[in-house]
Amino acid sequence: MKRVLIVEGREETRAELTELVEGIRSDVKVFSTAEREKAYKIAMEHDIDLFMVDIVLNQADKGDVSGLIFAESIRKTNIYKFTPLVFITSIEDPKLYAYEKLHCYGYISKPYDVRETKSIVSGALEFRNSVDSDKSIYFKKNGVLYPKKLKDIVYFKSTSGKMLIKTVDDELELFYKTSTQILDELDSDDFIRCNRNIIVNKSFVYSIDSANKYITLKNGYGVLEIGGKLKKDFINSITADCKYFDVS
Repeated sequence: MKRVLIVEGREETRAELTELVEGIRSDVKVFSTAEREKAYKIAMEHDIDLFMVDIVLNQADKGDVSGLIFAESIRKTNIYKFTPLVFITSIEDPKLYAYEKLHCYGYISKPYDVRETKSIVSGALEFRNSVDSDKSIYFKKNGVLYPKKLKDIVYFKSTSGKMLIKTVDDELELFYKTSTQILDELDSDDFIRCNRNIIVNKSFVYSIDSANKYITLKNGYGVLEIGGKLKKDFINSITADCKYFDVS
């Protein structure tokens, strides 16, 4: 799932851009706001893959450049130093500064051209956010919190009203959660459902037997069944990033 944050002062433009971005590809979640402080809060709570920022958020203030201030604060955060950032603006002067200092990916000039905007956004969404590799998630059991790095989780499997979490060095059994709940909490592109009850970390997929509908995991972590209804989406998601596995 790709996450896009639109920071735009005009409500109508926010709605138009949201619809445009969601129409480019199906695996996109869009956040939007007109407020710099709220935008920063969203960025800290979610792993954003693309920022679309209006330089002037307050049209009533002729000297307003709060969008640039937001971009500066984002670039000072290690996880977002090189995340694609597209400015939405009708101002010419800040362009050189933004390109040189803020590593701006591109510009959408107002009034924006739909075809050009789609091209810029599509290109920016091809970048892979590196945040996930060091991200951790906490699981609570009997009042105890267990931190697990996402890169060390092999798969989640729900069975008999429980959720089994298989990691590289142990197993943890928790109270039942749905696959949708788990995926929402993970908020990571590295995990995908291979069947109704199992979510697998793509980086542990060694091979796929599409004919017999199962995957073999790396390092002897076993075999998982691919659900018939999920087969096509699962294979398409895995093969979109060939670095993850060796195809059988």
